[in-house]
Amino acid sequence: MTRHSQNQTDRSFITNAERRKCGFGQVTERIGAESQLPFGMCCISLRPAKEPMASPVTGYIYDRSTVIEYLVKERARMKEEMALYDQQEANKKAFEDLKAQEKDVNRAHKFQTSLSDISSGSVSTNTPVNKDDAARSVGITIPWENKSEARSKSFWTAEEMPEFQKDVKKPESLVPRCPMTGKRLRLKDLIPVKFELTDPSKGNNTDYSGMYCCAVSKKPITHQKCVLLRPSGVVIIEKVFDELMKKQDDPRCPVTGKKLDLKKDVIHLQAGGTGFCSHNKVEISRDTLLRPKGSDTGTRALKI
Repeated sequence: MTRHSQNQTDRSFITNAERRKCGFGQVTERIGAESQLPFGMCCISLRPAKEPMASPVTGYIYDRSTVIEYLVKERARMKEEMALYDQQEANKKAFEDLKAQEKDVNRAHKFQTSLSDISSGSVSTNTPVNKDDAARSVGITIPWENKSEARSKSFWTAEEMPEFQKDVKKPESLVPRCPMTGKRLRLKDLIPVKFELTDPSKGNNTDYSGMYCCAVSKKPITHQKCVLLRPSGVVIIEKVFDELMKKQDDPRCPVTGKKLDLKKDVIHLQAGGTGFCSHNKVEISRDTLLRPKGSDTGTRALKI
């Protein structure tokens, strides 16, 4: 073994190769089609939606029962966080009031001592004023009355050493957010969707790609861009819908014949995932922080 290989870790700084060995930096990985959500799946349960509903803002599909359960749990979690935050603020205020009381007691004690010194004319022969008497003279009750309570304030002793408590951050809002985009999610904003099965006999098939078809062309929908028509709830491939609208002066739903407002009634749904990099963002990146050996590695959220 050469001397260079023996001294390769003797630098005062960490090299790029050593960082990579420790798992530090950004790791990028390409994911395949099996790791992406097929079209028409609920983005919370990752299963076919029994009662599909779509968000008019983001175009994601939700199952009605799943999204109701999600909203209830999120509201309960946010209320619990708010209660913990309020309790933390109340404890902080009580601690500040206690410190202010102690400061007032010390000030009153010092004042009583100075008065007794002036009346006696001698500081050395003066008997110190009791701190309890000084507190009662200004109408303040000392929080602890015996030695055991006073010893409980000795935080430097092993028995009374306080435990570390993590600060609870105040929740930004009590409104649940979409798990995919972080935008506001409300049940009344979701629109019912009427999916049409490509083959009703294969409704329980495990391969969910192409399970639904276009309401006009009857083509299976895999990764094509689709639109949802708000008045009727039908789903049509975007290219087919554009070709139909070019031939009509008065926009109407090609299935039900209802009038359409192309700006408000046409909702673009999220397309299904594929393994082709030109169609989807098929790379995920993970930023890992450098930590001491044996500790947990800090990892940020995956960016897809």
